[in-house]
Order: sequence, then C-alpha cells, then structure tokens
Amino acid sequence: MISKIVLSDKGGNLYRIEPDEIGLKFARWEIDYKEYLNQQKKGNRQLIGLTLGLITLFATAGWGFVSLF
Repeated sequence: MISKIVLSDKGGNLYRIEPDEIGLKFARWEIDYKEYLNQQKKGNRQLIGLTLGLITLFATAGWGFVSLF
C-alpha cells in the first residue's frame, strides 16, 4: 500500500503528499502546498471529532443500558 508520494517542482523542491483527493488536487496544481497542509489538518480534526463523538455516544448508550438493569 502506498502511503506517501514525493513530488518535485521545476525549482527542485520536494513535496511529500498522501495519495488521496487532496493530494491529487495539489499534484494538478489546483491548490498550493500550504492549502494542501491546511486541508489535511482540517480532515484530521474532523476525523478526531467524529471519533470522540462516537465514543461518547456508545459510552452514553452503554451507561443507559446498564442503569436500566
């Protein structure tokens, strides 16, 4: 499984990106590297928030189930 791709520009700068939708936008030069990093961080924050929300939901449901019996 490929987890990182290294791209270079005409100036010789190397960029390590992930092979995902955001990385593809960067490879096509639709966004710059700074925007790529910002979108990666935003995606990571959303994933962490979703995970914490699901943990809270299951913990609350479990606590409610245990308190019924």
